[in-house]
Amino acid sequence: MDLTTLGEMSCVVLRQLAQPLTWPTTTVEDIRTRSGIVTMHREKRMVLVQRCEEFVNKLNEKEVALGQHKLEAMLDLADVLLKIRGKVSEWGEHGQTKYFMQQDYIAGDISILDGLLVTHAIKFKTVDQNGLRLQQNKMTKAQQDDQSELNALIFQLVRNPEDLQQLAREAEWEGIRALMQAIQERLQVISANTDNAQALRRGLGILYTQTNPEVVPPLINLNGQITDRSGSPVIKTTAGVCDGLWMGAMKVMLKSVPRMEGPEGAKLVNLRVMGLLVQT
Repeated sequence: MDLTTLGEMSCVVLRQLAQPLTWPTTTVEDIRTRSGIVTMHREKRMVLVQRCEEFVNKLNEKEVALGQHKLEAMLDLADVLLKIRGKVSEWGEHGQTKYFMQQDYIAGDISILDGLLVTHAIKFKTVDQNGLRLQQNKMTKAQQDDQSELNALIFQLVRNPEDLQQLAREAEWEGIRALMQAIQERLQVISANTDNAQALRRGLGILYTQTNPEVVPPLINLNGQITDRSGSPVIKTTAGVCDGLWMGAMKVMLKSVPRMEGPEGAKLVNLRVMGLLVQT
């Protein structure tokens, strides 16, 4: 089996999200269809993982004839395959619409796994450097296309309140939070007075009123920075995109308040908290 086949498929899950639909649908149906395509390719990916495990087992049977370097590479590869199986199983636990919400998260996993596979492709000498470079260029281009497609879908979604409300009712909270994070990130890089910015704010307001009002703005650390799901800042500037804005019937106010923390209660920190004022 050609080990690089798995590496070349590392971006197929995300690429399939960008397949054009041949029949008219609402945005929610569009997202659900794309998620179904991801489900299909996740199953195919699992089959590929099983084939790789069979490949490792065959190598195991011949390990006596392998040199030490090849044997170590084979054992490392087995570990990589177990990691891939674990990630595929994790993706399989997501709901349909959640696949769309978690697109960036899955893309990060795929990039990491692809890097591991490239390392072992070199060890087994199944592809040369030029081949690896071409493969990486294809993946980079595919990921850029995916990001453009994701941006277009988000703007389409926030401009259709009915679809956005339906999605907020159907999706799990973790997926909604990921979408709210994506909206905030886009608000940070576009002009505040544009139609796009206004549409994004309206969309954020709809999500806010349809879900838990105690978690807006989402994913803000103690310094007021937008963070990813691991808590790492994704944008250097502070996140004031919701400050003072009416979100449905509520107004979001960010302020700093002192709070005592630590075992002795002697550590004073400033926490970013929200004051929610009902619009009259």
